Amino acid sequence: MNYNSNAPMKWKKSLIKYMLLRAYRLSSSFNFFQSEVGKIRDMFLLNSYPSHLIEETLRNFTSHHNIDENGFKCDNVDKTGQDEALDSTSEAKVADLESKKIYFKIPFFGRPSRTFQKRIQDQLRGYDLDVRAAFTTTKVSSYFCLKSQPSVLFKAGVVYRFTCTRDESISYIGETRRQFYVRITDHCTGRDKKSAVFNHIYNCNECQNVDISKSFDIIQCCDMSNICTMEAILIAKHRPKLNIQLGPGNGTMVSLSLYGG
Repeated sequence: MNYNSNAPMKWKKSLIKYMLLRAYRLSSSFNFFQSEVGKIRDMFLLNSYPSHLIEETLRNFTSHHNIDENGFKCDNVDKTGQDEALDSTSEAKVADLESKKIYFKIPFFGRPSRTFQKRIQDQLRGYDLDVRAAFTTTKVSSYFCLKSQPSVLFKAGVVYRFTCTRDESISYIGETRRQFYVRITDHCTGRDKKSAVFNHIYNCNECQNVDISKSFDIIQCCDMSNICTMEAILIAKHRPKLNIQLGPGNGTMVSLSLYGG
């Protein structure tokens, strides 16, 4: 977690304490612990944590755990034993205290969230309730998209329509598994020798003098398995005038047959 991230300061301090506690419990000697502390210090400095915060947390940690070079091993063993040796009475007290705590989630937005937390706690203090706030954070990407929306010209696997600029009754419906702009280029440059769209553009002055890409639009995005079927359905529905180059199929790549019951 970077120090500049939008998260409670308590989380950032607790993260340093956790890393120190982990190093303390896993180290078998004071020298090993010191080596781990150096790595922890470097890691937090690289994440923009102030050096005074790291050093203050380290001093409080070593003081609380009585860590020094002479008694490190004994303290480590004794402390671990104390942490794991809770009798049944202590466990019952802890369970009773936890059962009385009431947690509520608050999205963390800095000072407004802390102010809201304090206001709720003040309101409920008179009811003898131990209310605790559990802050939650979200990534910036959950509020708005960090990436600009790509143009529809880069979509692939689409059924598209060409409409004449001069006469909207003249249109063509086709499909492409490639990116949409590649198929438009085929139509406009004559790369596809059988293209009825190219022949129309060649003979239509209005279509030649406009941004021809605006004459194309996507009707349906399809899976590769049903793209030809969708093309056939749309051609049968709209009956575009330019879909004549495939002869008896009425401009479709597949035959479309409808069976009645």
